[in-house]
Amino acid sequence: MQIYVEYVILDNLIMDYLLLKETSRLLKEKYKAGRLFFSAVIGTIGALIFPMLNVKPQFKFILKILLGVLICLTAKSYLKVRDFIKYFNVFLLLTFLFGGAVIGVFYLLGISISDYGTSNLTVLPVGVSIICGYVFSLIIKKIVKKTADSFITDKYRYKCIIKVGSVYLKTDGYYDSGNLLSDYKTGLPVVICKRCVIDKLSFSKCIDYHTVSGEGKIQIYQIDCLLIEYLNKTKRINCMLGVCPSFRLKEDLLLGAYTL
Repeated sequence: MQIYVEYVILDNLIMDYLLLKETSRLLKEKYKAGRLFFSAVIGTIGALIFPMLNVKPQFKFILKILLGVLICLTAKSYLKVRDFIKYFNVFLLLTFLFGGAVIGVFYLLGISISDYGTSNLTVLPVGVSIICGYVFSLIIKKIVKKTADSFITDKYRYKCIIKVGSVYLKTDGYYDSGNLLSDYKTGLPVVICKRCVIDKLSFSKCIDYHTVSGEGKIQIYQIDCLLIEYLNKTKRINCMLGVCPSFRLKEDLLLGAYTL
């Protein structure tokens, strides 16, 4: 069996660089392309040497872990040991996930992973593992971003009840410290809400607003009070409701700095 060493070098070099780069991005840490490339070179050299070592599998496994440690130590500087441990763990996790994804694609295509980069494989172009890894990295980033956004949103989401006369309307509110709107006549804070909330209420007037994104007029509505579940207690807030078409809300209410 003939092995094309240049293909093995190219695949390992690009895949290691991609793994290091995505690890840095997921952890939102700055990186230098030159250091990542040098670390990828170290990983590629290890990938070439390991198959030639005549050692027991368990020892080879330990050597691969130590190689991963060396790769991560070379990739960037760390202020604390826990920063390295976090980076190394994410790097290992991505390595296993990427490797599993590539093996899965090969299995579905009926290709033996041992034939990759050899003369036995003539149909599938060498480099497919890089494509699989890149596509998988995009999927992982979207999943992580969506999970993080959901976590952040949940952290600042509160159960609310709007009281107007004998009507109690249950809804969700999202806290935004940048909402500093208030009614200049009553001095009450203004909670931004969706039109669907206002459709169930009445009596409105307009006030001017000024934000970093612009200025204009906003229609506000008088309510009796707003009840917010906050720190395992129910907090009563006297405020106004305001509707502005230019605001895009995920939740029904956008709570402000003066409400919590």
